[in-house]
Amino acid sequence: MVDHIEKKIIKSNSTWIFIGSSFGGLVSTLVTQRQPKLIRSLVLLAPALNPLELWTSKINVEQWKKDGFMNFFNQNTQRDESIDYGFLLDLQTYSSYPVVTTCPITIIHGIHDDVVPIQASREYMKKIRLLNKHSISLIEVDDDHYLRKDETLNTIKKVIRDFH
Repeated sequence: MVDHIEKKIIKSNSTWIFIGSSFGGLVSTLVTQRQPKLIRSLVLLAPALNPLELWTSKINVEQWKKDGFMNFFNQNTQRDESIDYGFLLDLQTYSSYPVVTTCPITIIHGIHDDVVPIQASREYMKKIRLLNKHSISLIEVDDDHYLRKDETLNTIKKVIRDFH
C-alpha cells in the first residue's frame, strides 16, 4: 500500500494534504517519511501509529502464524475479513510512531476510542514536538474510533478547510 501510494503521488507532480484514518494514518505518515517534499500537511484521524503493539496485544500471534490467516471484524463491511499472516510480517518492517518533521500535523482522536487508544496519539504528539520544527496538534473529541458524530465531522471539515 505504501509503495503504491508513493508511486501515485510521485507521478502526479503535485504537493498533497494527506488525510488518513486508522491504518490510513499510518500509511500517510510512512509515505510522508519517504516523500517529504510532496506532502504539505497531514490530518490523521484516530491513527494507528503503533500497529504491532495494538495487534499483538489483542490477538494470538502464534495461532495466526500457524493458520496463515486470521479473521478480523471489519466495521465498514460489517463482516469478518480474512487477513494473511504476511500482513503482520509486513508491519514488522515499519517502525512504530513514524517520525514526520517536515510538515504540520493535526490529529483528531476520539476520547472513547477502544480500537486505537487516544494515549497513542498523545504519545506521538509528545515525541514529534521534541523533534519537529513544524506544528503538531491533537484535537480530542467526544467520540469513538469511527469519528461519526456530527460535531466531530464538523471539526474534521474545519481542519481540512484551514489547511486548504
